[in-house]
Amino acid sequence: MDRANHHPMPTKKQNPDNTPTPRGWRIDPVPSRPAYRDGDGNVRVPMWLARDGRHVADADMMLLPSEAELLSERLAAALRGAARSAARELFDGPGVTVVNVGPPWATPPAPAPPATAPPRCSRR
Repeated sequence: MDRANHHPMPTKKQNPDNTPTPRGWRIDPVPSRPAYRDGDGNVRVPMWLARDGRHVADADMMLLPSEAELLSERLAAALRGAARSAARELFDGPGVTVVNVGPPWATPPAPAPPATAPPRCSRR
């Protein structure tokens, strides 16, 4: 292994609520190393492999450009879906109507003010 490019996996516990470390295998992207294109045009994503919370190896996930594009689209869709779900939970309630207008990334228009009756004229 090339020590100059080795980025040790953090040893500080990442879960502040002291939940136990997950058991089994885990694959995490190396935060300090971005994805890159290799000499053959493939996309490589530096990864850490861990088992039962202990670092086992560094590796690159190698993807064809079409695979990287598909992965990117699916991750973006999952993130958009999570954002929409959180917004719906926040704004759903009595008297709230959600109307989807335009593309999914468009900001919805501000809600209209509540309808009120016109002022009554008093006759004397």
